[in-house]
Amino acid sequence: MVQIKLDRFKGIEKHEFTLEILTPMFLGGANPQDAELRAASIKGALRFWWRALQAETNINDLRRRENEIFGGSEGDSGQKSRVKIEVDENKIECGEQIPNSATVCIHGNNIPILKYLTVGLYRFGGGVHEFNRNYIKEGTFNIKLFFPETYPEVLDAFYLMVYCGGLGAKSRNGFGSLNISKGSVRPLLEIFRNKDFNLRFENLNYAAFSQDSRLFESVDDFDNPLKALEHAGLTYFALKASLKPDHLCERRRYLGLPLIPCNQRGRQAKWIFIRVFKTPESKYKSRFLFLPHRLRIRNFDLNIFNDVFNHCQNRIVQEGIPFGGFDNCNAGVLGGNYEEIEII
Repeated sequence: MVQIKLDRFKGIEKHEFTLEILTPMFLGGANPQDAELRAASIKGALRFWWRALQAETNINDLRRRENEIFGGSEGDSGQKSRVKIEVDENKIECGEQIPNSATVCIHGNNIPILKYLTVGLYRFGGGVHEFNRNYIKEGTFNIKLFFPETYPEVLDAFYLMVYCGGLGAKSRNGFGSLNISKGSVRPLLEIFRNKDFNLRFENLNYAAFSQDSRLFESVDDFDNPLKALEHAGLTYFALKASLKPDHLCERRRYLGLPLIPCNQRGRQAKWIFIRVFKTPESKYKSRFLFLPHRLRIRNFDLNIFNDVFNHCQNRIVQEGIPFGGFDNCNAGVLGGNYEEIEII
C-alpha cells in the first residue's frame, strides 16, 4: 500500500477563479515577442501588489518577508515559494494589431491613443507603424491559487492585481486589465479596511499605499472596454500635456522616465496606474490609482513633485482637461470627468 503524507497540505488555502481579460495583454515567456500566459508572470504581479500593501520603510525587512512568502534566489537564502499558481491557458488567443482609436497629436503627427499608450511595443515615426510583439486577446482563463492560511494578505494582493492593476507589459497604462467572472469576490474598499497607512509618500522609496494615495473612477461608462481605455488614455495624455510648456521636461519627468524628446533617458516607472473594469451592468469604466513615492530621478525635488501631484488630482476631476499648443500641435481639451473614491 502506498502511503501519502498529507501534512504538507494542512493549513493551505485554495482559491479558484475564472478571470476575464478585458484589454489586450502583452504577456510573454522566453521569447517576449510571443504572447504566453505564465504562472511566473502572475506571481510577479502578486509580489508587486503585496509590496504595495506593506508601506515599509525598511527595505531589507520588506525583502525578507517577501522572500519568506514568494521565495527568493540563492542570495536570499534560496527560500522556496509558499505560493503556488496553476493556470489553464488552453482557451487564449493571440492578436497582432489592436483596433484604431481616437488620435492625439505627437510632434505634428496624429497617433491613435491606444498605440500611444503602448510606446515601446508599438513603433511609429519614419514611416513605420507596427507592433513588435503579439498580445493575448480578450477572453477568459482559469487560475488556482494556493498559499498558507497564515498569509491571508496574498489574497488581498490578488484582488488588488485585478481591481487596480493588470498583467503584462503596459499594465500601468490599462492593458491586461482583468475581471473576476467566477470565484469569490471581495469589494475593493474592504481590502483597505483595518489597514493603517500612516506614512506620507515622501517616506516611501517605492510604489505603496500611504496617506497620500488617491483613487479616481470615470463618471462616464462605455459599451466596450477599449472605449473605456481610450477615454483613460486621452485623460492621461491631457494630464501630461497640461504640464507643458515645460522647459527641459522639468515637471513632466515627475510622471516617469524616459522622456526621449527632452534627453531624459533614465528609468522611472510612473506612479499612476490605469485600469479598465466591468460594472455590474456589464458596462466599462476606468480607474486611476495614484501611488506617489520618492522617485529615483536625478535631483529629485519634493516641492516640484507635490506641484505635479496636486496638478493631476485637480485636473482629472474636470470635465475635459485643457492644454496648450506644443511641438507643432494645437491646444485642446480631452478626457477627464473622474470622481475620487475614498480609500484611506
